[in-house]
Amino acid sequence: MSGRATLASPASFTTFGDYLKFLRRRAQLSQREVAIAVGYSEMQISRLERNQQRPDLHMVMALFVPALDLDDEPDLVERLLELAAAARGEKAHPHESNTSAVQPALPAQNRSSDSDVLSDGKDVPSTLTQLIAPIVRPLPAPATRLVGRSTEVATLCAYLEDTGVRLLTLVGPPGIGKTRLSLQVADEMAHAFRDGSAFVALGSLTDPALVPSAIARALGIHETSGQPVIDGLKSVLADLNLLLVLDNFEQVLDAGILVGELLEAARGLKVLVTSRIPLHLYGEHEYMVPPLALPDLDHLPHAEADRVAALMEAEAVRLFVDRARAVNREFAITATNAATVAMICHRVDGLPLAIELAAARSKMLTPQALFLRLSNRLNELAGGARNLPARQQSLRGAIDWSYHMLEPHEQALFRQLAVCAGSWTLEAAEAVIGDQMPALADGWTILNGIHSLLDKSLVKPATPMLQVAGPTMVSDTPRFMMLETIREYAAEQLLARDEADNSRRRHAAYFHRMAESADQVLKGPDQTAWVARLSADHDNLRAALQWTLGGSLSDQGHDVERGVRLATALAHFWYLHGYWDEGRAWLERALAATDSAIDTMPRGQALLGAARLAFGQSDYVEARALYEASEQIFRALGDDLASSDALRGLARVAVNDGSYDQAWMLFDAALHLCRDHGSSWHIAQALNGLGEVLCMQGRGKEAARWIEEALAHNRLTGDHSAIADSLMFAASVAREEGDVAKARGLCEEALSIFRQLGYQVGMAWALRTLGMVAQHEGDYERAGQDFSESLRLR
Repeated sequence: MSGRATLASPASFTTFGDYLKFLRRRAQLSQREVAIAVGYSEMQISRLERNQQRPDLHMVMALFVPALDLDDEPDLVERLLELAAAARGEKAHPHESNTSAVQPALPAQNRSSDSDVLSDGKDVPSTLTQLIAPIVRPLPAPATRLVGRSTEVATLCAYLEDTGVRLLTLVGPPGIGKTRLSLQVADEMAHAFRDGSAFVALGSLTDPALVPSAIARALGIHETSGQPVIDGLKSVLADLNLLLVLDNFEQVLDAGILVGELLEAARGLKVLVTSRIPLHLYGEHEYMVPPLALPDLDHLPHAEADRVAALMEAEAVRLFVDRARAVNREFAITATNAATVAMICHRVDGLPLAIELAAARSKMLTPQALFLRLSNRLNELAGGARNLPARQQSLRGAIDWSYHMLEPHEQALFRQLAVCAGSWTLEAAEAVIGDQMPALADGWTILNGIHSLLDKSLVKPATPMLQVAGPTMVSDTPRFMMLETIREYAAEQLLARDEADNSRRRHAAYFHRMAESADQVLKGPDQTAWVARLSADHDNLRAALQWTLGGSLSDQGHDVERGVRLATALAHFWYLHGYWDEGRAWLERALAATDSAIDTMPRGQALLGAARLAFGQSDYVEARALYEASEQIFRALGDDLASSDALRGLARVAVNDGSYDQAWMLFDAALHLCRDHGSSWHIAQALNGLGEVLCMQGRGKEAARWIEEALAHNRLTGDHSAIADSLMFAASVAREEGDVAKARGLCEEALSIFRQLGYQVGMAWALRTLGMVAQHEGDYERAGQDFSESLRLR
């Protein structure tokens, strides 16, 4: 028994709704909290407690029992199932309440272990945590092997094996090799943690508020309606034994408090951070990553062979040789060049990035020629800024040397590319560069310039795979990127020449055009491809928003009008892809930058986008206010189609409130507005809404006509997500009429579309419905699998 007192006998309750309300209050939970825990809407919980909705026996056992903390209360569970069966007009089987009601509905891997068995042999249902366990993705595969670092790896592993060390920060200048070292440690330590290791790349982020979402996505945890991301992280991590690697944290230092909160909430969590600056948290252990081991040039053997062998024992020399051979297979360490290679490594202070940049020149320079150039360059930088660490001055020297070896037009290209965040395409680079390049040699193109920067290790190819939350799509368009430290150096050069504003203006203009082009086709047959493209360029879109709107509400942007239009154009993408928190934040910033006293289409569209994202997060009060404000603007401007969008939004809020008559009136008004303009897409959305209202009222046969017409319009426009919505409503009708085979076929077709789009909400919807179909067919194992995957996606 739990520590709570049972204030009433289970036998005293005669209805499922009254007993559910008693158990919820006993557990000190609100209807919203129960709804979040079991994946229902708050309205559904309310209807269950008012005995206006029939409970599902398997869902009660698999989800409500753990949510109400009844795992160790077999008598209360038995009565709950009896009343649930009675509400359905069925007879409960008490002795089977824990075996046939729960376990068949769960996949085999989520069933109770031996430690979860009661003394009478009845299985305790699996916990909700097991059902929504995150998918810890494999660590990134390094492009090159780790040379040396055996001492550091062993030391760091020993730190992490110490029970007193829960937060370990690898500190050092850019280019010291913190990321590569952390990956090696995470790989070697994965076996020591029950749930392995997870890697979160933060290099492209500058806003600390985005860190929770980045961690959640790396763990496969998806945003839940009505629940802040940080709360979801704490809840899931609390049951994990995991090593979490947070890379490049120096750009989001204000998120350090988040790390402390996660460690406090999750006893089985350890965090390995890479950063140029410590987090300064209580309990943090700092480890200064040293340069690679250098040879002792003053105490070398006399014999040539022994001298070469001794030099090759040094990690820095081995790294140089390894990377030189990657660009020049004929390169070899000899008695003639070994000492020179060692001196090169000394000149760059043993920093891995500097060594790799230098070794890349082995394609055209001998070690002797390379040393002479490098020596001169470092001497020029010997009197650098004293407030920078010595190793960072050396890294600047290595990058500066590489920069000054470029031709003038290559330098200009290198500088301009600094405004691109994350990865970028050739087309984007050409738009950013514009007409800013100096006079070029005949036949020279930006493509040639990028190829040259690739050869010189200042630009690198990005992965050709575009991840769209669900499927992975192969892109034929090559993408490129800069290491963050090199990009920072390029940005400094851009600022020094007073070129930054012009470059960022061209960058923002290009990605604004892309976003508006995407917004026009995200409701058509090319939807999937454009979702993938926007996903790949999301870092660039963020950078454009930050420059146009400013870094915060108090930071004035450089092109507010463009920023408002850009944020508005991205609203539908943010909704489909689940970027609800981030999208709302940008749109709030856009709205704050516009004059609320002036009714303009951009402001109306920003209100509409913010309303939809608020609705997606179950913030219905705010959603209604935003929808109403946008509808007033559209009506004043005489834009009927935009008005119909706002009316449909208000109708969906009404559906959620259970105000079906009001919802019907609003959907019908929206339909009349768009029929007058002949817009198939808008007509289909309104028809879908009318069908949904009828489905919610149990009037499936009447709903079928509206849904079939909506599906026909959606197929005409080619909007895949809208087609899938119509298929799901049609499946609900088929299931209500008892045609489970038809319902399954429609759901599977919809699920396939949702997966292609990476639309998490739709995938969860389809899987939950498929689970109900499988349950109706008696296939409890499949039902459990569908329910489990649905819960992970919500």
